[in-house]
Amino acid sequence: MTAEKVEFIFGILAGVIVVFAYLCKKKWQMLFLFAFSNLSVAVSLLALGKYDSTTLYFLGFAQTFINGILALKGKEPPVWSSVIFFISFTSVSAVKLISDWQSPVDILPLLATMTFVISFAQKDQQKIRLISLFNLIFWATYFFLVHSTAIWTELIAIAADIYSMIRARKAVSSEDTSRSNEP
Repeated sequence: MTAEKVEFIFGILAGVIVVFAYLCKKKWQMLFLFAFSNLSVAVSLLALGKYDSTTLYFLGFAQTFINGILALKGKEPPVWSSVIFFISFTSVSAVKLISDWQSPVDILPLLATMTFVISFAQKDQQKIRLISLFNLIFWATYFFLVHSTAIWTELIAIAADIYSMIRARKAVSSEDTSRSNEP
């Protein structure tokens, strides 16, 4: 199988997984699916030879998977865990920028990484989705500029994220309306 086919298959697979992740109602379900989407994108980027971005996605897989396990047990990730991942993400991004700066495009994975890490500090699912939207936009722009099939993953995820934010907002509005109508 050629690298192009591997990149295509895993790029599309990540998109399908993300759609299901955004439709989940429980945080742990979202996190596990996001973890496997990150893993799929990492394999896709590896096939393209984008090793710096691959490393970021493997780190994203690890952090999201660990946070999924914690969420399943009803626990929040400890602060030290977020700090370690933040330092890891930032270090990988900084080393890439310093050693391989070629164009402004190279800053996009760093911006995406920072929004990704910030989203894990949130407890409110709406805030997670909003911050994740920025993450998705940064990655979609990057994937478009490097000609990766994973752009479809990001575009699907952007649509699913917006849909899930609207759905959640409507649910909160209907709950507020029903509470205000109570005697």
